[in-house]
Amino acid sequence: MGDGQLPIFIATPFIGQGDIHNEEWIDGRIALFEAVTKNSLLNLIDENVHWLVFLGREPLKKVVEYAESIFSEKENIHLLRARHSSENVTENAIELSSQDYYATVIIADDDAWPKNYIATIREKAKLLLDNGDQHAGVTFANGLEWVMADQVDIHFLQKSGFKLLRKQNLVEYRYPWLGCGFFILQTKDRPFNSLTIAHPMIPSKLKQGGFTMHISEEPRRAWLYNRHQLSASSLVKSESEPLNFSLLELEEEFGIDAT
Repeated sequence: MGDGQLPIFIATPFIGQGDIHNEEWIDGRIALFEAVTKNSLLNLIDENVHWLVFLGREPLKKVVEYAESIFSEKENIHLLRARHSSENVTENAIELSSQDYYATVIIADDDAWPKNYIATIREKAKLLLDNGDQHAGVTFANGLEWVMADQVDIHFLQKSGFKLLRKQNLVEYRYPWLGCGFFILQTKDRPFNSLTIAHPMIPSKLKQGGFTMHISEEPRRAWLYNRHQLSASSLVKSESEPLNFSLLELEEEFGIDAT
């Protein structure tokens, strides 16, 4: 695998991609991004890690100005006025990759990864490449689900008509192929063109494309899946018992902004 510096392309749909014009929602999403995702991802960027930030075709001026204020002078962070789509991820990765093979990953603008996540991807990818496998999907099945504040579960309210207060908690969560928990190893002449579809469909698309599939049970805390008032689905999905934690501990492990 040469020097081991596998090119990695992180794709993120950013602050509504111009589809949402509600100022309160935009402000809330920016605050979430600042608190959870921004520093976590900035810790991971290196000379062969590219962050593809998809602003949408017609992003709001407020979102563009915010993105430019924090990213415009950062190397390997690409502000793209395009949709977060598999085709657009592939096009940019092929253009920017310094090698014939590369990996793609996705993360929303409200989740986080541990500080060693890139090293973990490269370690798994090296094993595959050393075995002659350049086309593979690897999921890190285990992570953490975080309800970051006490809040009414809006999804539950809409379904049942009852208000259910979800308490702040952090729980272990096993979910293979969760959006922020997998990477795809591929080559320029045979890319994976289904990266951004609904994550439960990823295995079938990998199979259709002739990619090998691998479920890794380690590390046990490979991602931080954030649930909050702007979540579109039910707030609590894991059935595990809550963990004792502090925001400072999450900052140390995942790079969030505890303040």
